[in-house]
Amino acid sequence: MNTSPSPAEKNNRHEARVEVGSPSAPLFNFSVTNHWEREDVIEVVKQPHFILQWCKSVQLGALYTLADMRKRPRNIIIGIVAVFLLVFFSGIVLATLDKTPFIILRLAELNSGEADIYVTGDGTTTPLVNATAINGSLTACEEVLGASPRWAVKARLRQQRAFRTAYYSGASALSDVPLTTATVILADTQQELDIGLGRGWAYRSTGYGEASLFYVASEFLEVEANRGQQVNVELDASLLTSLLAGTAAANWLTVKRPSAAEVLTNPLDALIESFFDVNNITDASINIMDYLELRLPATMADRIDSANGKYTSALGNVALMDYHEMLWQLLQESGLMGSQVIQTQEGYRFLDPSVAASLPLGNTTGAVIDRFDAAAYAMSALVMLKDRAALYTAEASTRDAEMVRRSNAMMAAIGVDSPYAMEFALITYIDSFDIFKLLLVTSFATVVVAMLVLGGILMCTLLHINASERQYEIAMLRAQGMPTHQIASLLGTQTLAFTLPGTLLGILGVVLVNMLVEVFLARFTYLAPQYWGVSPRVYLLCALAGTALPLLATWPTVQRALSTSLRDALDIYRETQNETKITMIKLATLGLSRWQVWLGVFMVAAGFLVYYVVPLAFIFSRMALFFGTLDAILMSMVVGMCFVCVALGAWGQKLLLHVLLWGPERRLQTLILKHQQSHAENNRFAFLMFVLSVASLMAGGMMFSVLAAASTQVTELAAGAQVTVIASAFGTPLREAELDAFLKDAGAPYVADWAYSSFPLRSYPSIGTTRVANHVGTSGYIGVTAITEHFMDATYADYNMVDTYNPLYNFSLLNSDGQPDVVRSMYATAPRVASSAPSPPAFITGMEDGMATPAFTAKELFRVPVLITSAAKDRLGVAVGDSLKLTYDYEVVDRNNGNARSTIHTGVLLETRAFMTRVSGFFTISPLLFGTGSLLVAHHLLRAAARPRWRWTWGPRARTAPITACPTPPSG
Repeated sequence: MNTSPSPAEKNNRHEARVEVGSPSAPLFNFSVTNHWEREDVIEVVKQPHFILQWCKSVQLGALYTLADMRKRPRNIIIGIVAVFLLVFFSGIVLATLDKTPFIILRLAELNSGEADIYVTGDGTTTPLVNATAINGSLTACEEVLGASPRWAVKARLRQQRAFRTAYYSGASALSDVPLTTATVILADTQQELDIGLGRGWAYRSTGYGEASLFYVASEFLEVEANRGQQVNVELDASLLTSLLAGTAAANWLTVKRPSAAEVLTNPLDALIESFFDVNNITDASINIMDYLELRLPATMADRIDSANGKYTSALGNVALMDYHEMLWQLLQESGLMGSQVIQTQEGYRFLDPSVAASLPLGNTTGAVIDRFDAAAYAMSALVMLKDRAALYTAEASTRDAEMVRRSNAMMAAIGVDSPYAMEFALITYIDSFDIFKLLLVTSFATVVVAMLVLGGILMCTLLHINASERQYEIAMLRAQGMPTHQIASLLGTQTLAFTLPGTLLGILGVVLVNMLVEVFLARFTYLAPQYWGVSPRVYLLCALAGTALPLLATWPTVQRALSTSLRDALDIYRETQNETKITMIKLATLGLSRWQVWLGVFMVAAGFLVYYVVPLAFIFSRMALFFGTLDAILMSMVVGMCFVCVALGAWGQKLLLHVLLWGPERRLQTLILKHQQSHAENNRFAFLMFVLSVASLMAGGMMFSVLAAASTQVTELAAGAQVTVIASAFGTPLREAELDAFLKDAGAPYVADWAYSSFPLRSYPSIGTTRVANHVGTSGYIGVTAITEHFMDATYADYNMVDTYNPLYNFSLLNSDGQPDVVRSMYATAPRVASSAPSPPAFITGMEDGMATPAFTAKELFRVPVLITSAAKDRLGVAVGDSLKLTYDYEVVDRNNGNARSTIHTGVLLETRAFMTRVSGFFTISPLLFGTGSLLVAHHLLRAAARPRWRWTWGPRARTAPITACPTPPSG
């Protein structure tokens, strides 16, 4: 019998079907119709649009999450707090790193001063600059705020009351008056305030006859601020001669001897003639400043506790004065404008008007002096740029390019052919801090990465606990037919429920803390606080850490909740740790396991970093890449050791349990182990978080301690000693005789030893570059510097590292480690020569007219002992005791042939007394660098090299003087 349904019945069935997903659709649609009755039915089911389906999934997830929040409020609170802590602390570290360039900028300003550019004379015509013209030219320059004149001269200060008493008691009494040296700075205080120079200067402007004095000098001279107490300022009169050289004002300083007729007719000429006669001066004309001393009293205004960016802190004692009233003070104190205290009554005169007109400044009026523009004869002009903070906080390449652009625009406004030179002291200091900033950023990167890893583990743990608690609930949803993707959507929506509020609260906390940091930072940098100045990069990273990290952590939780079978998921008493699973795998599917693949990829990446990236980054001076790679390697080592600790954690638990349980308690060991196994996964996460926390803290602490130690050691290596006196230029070397006298007398209770090092030989104007070569001709450029006998006693012994030394000589030991004093050996022991020459000849070939020709053969047998960098062993292929040859060119002048100049090529043999790895005070002497180092020779040998003609007065000019303090200075 045919029981198949008719076509009408089929149509009725089709029309009776309800569209899936509609509100009236039943949850389950079962049909008892036999399969043979349905086999020819074509199911036409219209699926909803994916956007509508997504919206419904989101709606269902939101309702489910709200219900779960009411049921389990503790879980959502823990999740919000966890995300908040992750975002907050990560954002604080990142936002603080953005403040580092501003801190470095202020540190550089405190060292070099806030002035961006120093404009000085180039030395071709005059050392003075016309600050008035410069400021006027820069008015139209959009890059510049303005310029201000500045003068700085050395002066000797005494207490005015003590000086006055001693001066009128006799010249011998002046030696008993306490005296200190200071730098007198004359500035336009109002102009500097207008252009923003001295943002943190907390002292008032000085007036007529006033000076703000550095606290060290004020305490030494026992003068107090704003009490009307005075100091006597003694200036070097010869300085005025050098400053005015080449200008029209220099003619004012020249005084000619008057003739006999002029003496009879002019009283001033009679006074000048008397000055020549009394002082036995026979010259026809003199520079009056060679016979005068300039002294003037100054009332102490404020006590300067810190330079605070107004000027470079290296100046030490400073007396700051405003220059506007200085000319009036000099004229009135000197009496050149006449006396203001004793004057004749109206209608009476001391001198005839014709005689008074012949006196210095006799016809000069106050209006003429007021119109005199002293700023046109400034020693320097200090220029301040616009948008300084953005310029100096940029990256090094951007900063240099921008500074070049601005300086070009500035010189175009002043004039390219103007006789001025520019100095960029501030940006030089900032460049020296770049490596410190890089090390600081890479150190903090370890902290940020550790926080993100710990945050990820925490999220995985929380979501795993939440999924374990709701395992039965998720299984019931699956049993009722909810698709797995919708269950995953529920868990993802639930994750966003605590992720978004936690992220927003964390970012809000970062903004609030940034406001507090800006308040304290503004007090240090004296810049306007940027309360909303958090970088967009920080917001982006915080948002990614707060949202993406928890969502990624959701995936293993969802996979764990949905991967088990429905029967196992409904079994709430199931213990997975005690189950035994058997998995059947075809041989065709066997291959490398996942952990082997990841291990191979990691080893390849690590090998590439170590073998290629690190050397190339160092060779091409990509320091950011270099330290970043080292930082990544360090973090990989830390994480790897943590994983090893986690793998050994189970064995450690058993060992600890075995140690803790004794006697009858051992029967509980199996029970406790099973209980631990049931919580093994959660314990593993907690153990990993604990180990990572401790490891990251230790790694960060070690990196910061290494950074602090490295900064200290680099500073000590560069400085050379506890106190280092450095000459500012070749033309103004250290005065060794005066320093020796001072250190032996006043400094004796405080100074243990001191020494000197000279300017390099190629710094002398007549000597060219110096080269050193071996016997086969391999050569390289290197400097030559002289050091005195007690150099190793006066410098840090830890950085005087001797690589190898010649054992044929006797060396005195410098310390208990057996460090040989190779410097003293060059003075105490002469080189060993195979000649019986009575005395080693001079090794200069420049001949004086009529000088006897030296013995060149004996010269070749004489070898100068030197200390050289250990890099020369590989560069030149020499060992201790081997000979090298130093060659250089120098110029001589033939005065008998119209001062014709000729170049002389000379050389001398060297003996490598010792190879040095490092030398205190010579930062560029390194076992890796040759050309940047220096040959160290004895003081008297450089003297011969620097004086190729006997009439020349060149000698070893002291550049630095390292001084070692006494271990226990006297009290008081």
